[in-house]
Amino acid sequence: MKKVIVKSATGTAEHPLRGALTIGSAAASGVKLFGGEVAESHAKISVVGPYVFIEDLDTLAGTQVNGKKIRRTALKKGDQIQVGSNTLIYDEDNLPDAAPSVPQAASAVAKTGPAQEAAS
Repeated sequence: MKKVIVKSATGTAEHPLRGALTIGSAAASGVKLFGGEVAESHAKISVVGPYVFIEDLDTLAGTQVNGKKIRRTALKKGDQIQVGSNTLIYDEDNLPDAAPSVPQAASAVAKTGPAQEAAS
């Protein structure tokens, strides 16, 4: 699962990445951050196939990845993203994005049949 981890004085929060995620101070932001240098719509993280990109949305303060100011760049595991005084970390693991749904589990029972399930 691809995710962004936000570390702040109040704790740590994980945000799974599916499609696009906005970062900013606006209430509608997928990742809401605080601080004078955080724009309402500050940056956007996008998942494109196996790749993950971050893009600064033309802010005055800018967005940094591993200490370098970026306009748009690909992210890799462990990259540190700086938005104002906020630090975010990009992470990914080999775990699936979600647990199997109930219909998939039900179809496994249907394939084995009730008699075989009762026998086991």
